[in-house]
Order: sequence, then structure tokens, then C-alpha cells
Amino acid sequence: MPKWIYGIEELDLEALIHYIRPATEKARTWSEIPSELRSHYEKLGLPEAEAKILAGLATQYESEIVYSMIKQALAKKGVILEDMDTAIKKYPDLVKRYLFKVYPFTEHKFAALHAALWSGGVFVYVPPGVKVTAPIEAFFLIGTSYEAQFEHTLIVADKGSYLEFLEECAAPVYSGFSFHDGMVEIYVAERAHVKFMTVQNWSRRIINFNNKRAVVERNGKIE
Repeated sequence: MPKWIYGIEELDLEALIHYIRPATEKARTWSEIPSELRSHYEKLGLPEAEAKILAGLATQYESEIVYSMIKQALAKKGVILEDMDTAIKKYPDLVKRYLFKVYPFTEHKFAALHAALWSGGVFVYVPPGVKVTAPIEAFFLIGTSYEAQFEHTLIVADKGSYLEFLEECAAPVYSGFSFHDGMVEIYVAERAHVKFMTVQNWSRRIINFNNKRAVVERNGKIE
């Protein structure tokens, strides 16, 4: 067990809830999200950021994506932003080509646990030569005590493309520990350029084990 993670000695995987389905279907507009949940995102300024800054936005609550949007101009250029469940159904060959290839689930036991239990997360694909200069954001919120969250994010920037991606994670203060074991895989093809940013605003009662890795091909670049 890693000794450098705060609270790890109190981690009891058998006592955690490994999947919590949100009490809402995935929405394409903010008005479709229940007001109690929407208020969380409004306090964080996400609708305003979407309108003024972002090229795309996906938000996850508990174990599933509850809201997803991408600007039409980018969608017409072939840019994909989908929750992972939808992406696997709509683009099975594309997802299969990269899933767990950048970060193998044999790496360590928490990677294996993630691969066994993952739910939620986003798939982003940028076609060759397409530039996404405004950020695409994914926001992950843990809303329950004694919850385990295992979202999987897969980002593929094809040859000569450009992408800025922002990941934000948050959880309020709870009485008991919750556990985060997410994974981010980034594939940067030849001459592609990816800027990846993560902002993690966890409470002290979150045990966070994050698995992030990028593979970069010739003349590609990641920041």
C-alpha cells in the first residue's frame, strides 16, 4: 500500500459504495438538470464559463456524466466529446485502439481496481489538423460520503492537432472518507500538441489515487 496518501490506513474498500447512479438522465441543457444539482454547478460558475470561455464541457456527479456540450463548429469539424459509455457504443474501434493502452491496468493494483470498476469519464478525439484553442473541460464531483469514484478519461489528439483540456475535481467535507481512483490516458500523435490542466479541490476526507499518463509520438508535445 502506498504510504504517502493521506488517510490510506483508513481505506476499507469493502465498506465503500463503488457505483452510485445519479437521480437524473444525461442532459444537453442546464434546464434539464434538477435544480438541487444545478445549484452546485452554478455556485462554481460552470454555466457562465461555458458561455464565455469553453469549447466543450462535461460534468460528472457520483458515477455518471450528467451534462455534456460541445460547440457546433467543433462538432462539424469532427471533434468528439462524449461520455465513455456513449463513446464505446458509437466509436467502438476508435476507443478500443487506445483504451488501457496508454496506462495498462497491469501497472499496479489500483490501476487494476480502476479497470474492473470504472464508470463515467469522457472521451475526447481531435481529428488530424484540427485546432481546439478554447479549453474543453471535464468536471467531476463526489457528492456522497463513503463513495468510490472511478471515472475514466481518454483523450486522443490526432496528427497535427491542438487541444487544451481542463480537468476539475471537487468534493465537500464529509464525516467519513471517500476514495477517488480515476484514470486519464492521453495520446498525442505526430506533430500534435496537448495542454492538459488538472485542478483538484478535494476535502481532507478524500483519499485520492490518480493515474495519469500521456504517450507522445514524434514531434508531438504535451504540457
